[in-house]
Amino acid sequence: METTFTYTPSSMVSRTQEKETPTYTMISKIINKVMEDFSKQLTSYIQSMMKSVCAEISEELDTVKERLNEIETKLEKVITPNQNNEHQYNEIKELEAKMEQQQIEIAELRKKALPSEWIRDMRNKQQRNEDRQRANNLIIHGIPINEINNDPFLAAADFFKNRLDLIIPVESAYRMRKGKKEEPPLFVKLQNTSDKFKIFKNCVKLKDVNNTLPALQRITVQEDLCYETRQQRRVLWPTFLKLRNEKRKVHFRGPTLFLDGKEYDGEWVQIRHEGVNGSPQ
Repeated sequence: METTFTYTPSSMVSRTQEKETPTYTMISKIINKVMEDFSKQLTSYIQSMMKSVCAEISEELDTVKERLNEIETKLEKVITPNQNNEHQYNEIKELEAKMEQQQIEIAELRKKALPSEWIRDMRNKQQRNEDRQRANNLIIHGIPINEINNDPFLAAADFFKNRLDLIIPVESAYRMRKGKKEEPPLFVKLQNTSDKFKIFKNCVKLKDVNNTLPALQRITVQEDLCYETRQQRRVLWPTFLKLRNEKRKVHFRGPTLFLDGKEYDGEWVQIRHEGVNGSPQ
């Protein structure tokens, strides 16, 4: 069964492009709306594909069951194989061969019932695209709200300058909803990805100040990743800490764990092909 996925922009995006002069804010909103529409349409398309495949498999299984019932009925009518009755003996052998073939067909149908490689690839591509859209985003925990840091832009600039000794241009910044830590996280969107690497390289300077703070008040900088990538990293995190404590060169790139410059081929292989909780990705 061959199908083609076609993305259709929402009417809101089309009207905006026709009637209004685009600005940076408008373009940003349009891009976010397009990504949201694309994700919803792709999810709906995948679900419809899976329903269609399951329906076809169900019909084929019904046909196989009917053929098996017919074979069993014939077997009941046949006398127990007897070497002196060559005709009946050959008929039984033929029916047994057919039943064996039917079992093979059932096994193949069960394989088709699992999510296909195409659906898994589409999900992986969607995950990579979402992470790529977030490449310039950071989430900073532990920056308190006060007179100086009340404005998110000033809070981000003050943190980069006074904590990391960096001058980093910020495209946008805002306070997120309060989580487990005492202060709500600060979301920062950088103007380019290279600045993100500078920030992570200088995060070692936070070690001294964090050693004097309670766990819930420590300053941490995290990448903004999609849910699936965060879940996959969470599974691999104990392995990451173990290898790092062994003084091995280990780092994450997206959901993938790299060891000594090569993709880690331990738990990650199973996670990539079977999913975080054992369900196919």
